[in-house]
Amino acid sequence: APFRYVYKNDIMYLHFANYGRKMKLLEKDNRVCIEIENYRPDMSEYNFVLLRGSIDIVKDA
Repeated sequence: APFRYVYKNDIMYLHFANYGRKMKLLEKDNRVCIEIENYRPDMSEYNFVLLRGSIDIVKDA
């Protein structure tokens, strides 16, 4: 499922529920790969970026 994100000062912050499949997977392995895409409905233009790294859970920010 999609989730919200903010990119600030070379750090990407992700926002999603603190329960469910994503959290269970992150508790086992904090490596992530994220794709962000932007495209026109007719697909005449398509842009994307692929990010790989690790994620740290921030509970109080």
